[in-house]
Formats: sequence, structure tokens, C-alpha cells
Amino acid sequence: MKYYTHETDLRKRSDRDHGDYEAWRDLGFLTVTPGQTVDYEYIERDILEIHRRFGITEICFDRWGAVPLTTRLEKHHGLTCVGVGQGFASMAAPCQELERLVVSRQLRHGNNPILQWNATNTQLEIDAAGNKKPNKAKSTGRIDGISALLTALNRLIRTDDTGSFIDNYEDEPIVVDTRWSEET
Repeated sequence: MKYYTHETDLRKRSDRDHGDYEAWRDLGFLTVTPGQTVDYEYIERDILEIHRRFGITEICFDRWGAVPLTTRLEKHHGLTCVGVGQGFASMAAPCQELERLVVSRQLRHGNNPILQWNATNTQLEIDAAGNKKPNKAKSTGRIDGISALLTALNRLIRTDDTGSFIDNYEDEPIVVDTRWSEET
């Protein structure tokens, strides 16, 4: 999992969001792109490098706001991109699975301070049937990492044509690779 932000007013946004963006950048957990907005071409280059190195087969994304980037990845680079909704229908099973992974100590997150901060900020909404999903409006701060993790889990727990879990992931811990380098 990689986090991105833009360089403009980094300290001011850290104060506003109650997050230590500068420290996270210095520790390698946060990628800061030049300019006043996040540079999506920079993110695209990172995704292509990750694809080259690790052979990713699918990119899942929150359908809101990511369409220009995912369209380029599909059209120009042949990557498969799958939009995932953020409502109860899409998030209930991943929320349940994330709880299972945390309780069973099968989630390896590399002590990522941003993901920990996101988890602390996250408030869940529960419907009448007991289904859960993150509620950004009720959360106390940014929850992007938890939302991204749940989006990835949505795709991971879907079954293939044979009815088996993708890559039998249940046999191994889930690793959220938060920092990678040329040595990774």
C-alpha cells in the first residue's frame, strides 16, 4: 500500500489533519509529489513499476474519482482495473474479513503509522442487518488506508470460476507492503 499527497502546505495540512505528514514522508511511508495537487502521472509510473516488478494481475479502486487514471492504465498499458463500491453490499464482507485477520493476527502491516492513524480515525456504520462499512463522515480524520485495504479485501475474497478463493490466500498471512525499494 502506498500513500501519496502533494507538497503544497504540507505542514499546514498536517496540523489540520492531525497527522505527521513530514515524518511519514521522511520514514518512507508517504510519497510527496511536486506541485499543488497529487501528480497522477507520478502514481501511474509507480503502478507500472510495481506491475513490472511484482506482476500484479488486477488493480481495484474506489470508483469515485479514479476513472481517468484507471482508464489510462487499461487503455495504454493493458492492466485490468476493477471498480469497487464503498456501500454495505461491497464493504460488509471485507469488514468482517479484516476483523478476522486482525483478531487472528494474520494481518502484517509493517507498523505503518499512516495505516494505524487511519484505523484509529475509522468509524463504522452498521445497518439493520448488522453489515458494516466505514463511515467517512462520522470518522475523526482520514481513513484512506483502511478504505483501500477493504477495497483490496473485497477483490481478494471473491471466488473464481471454480468456487475457490483467489490464490488460497487464507493459508498465508495478509501482508500490506507499505514500503518497497529496489531491494524488495
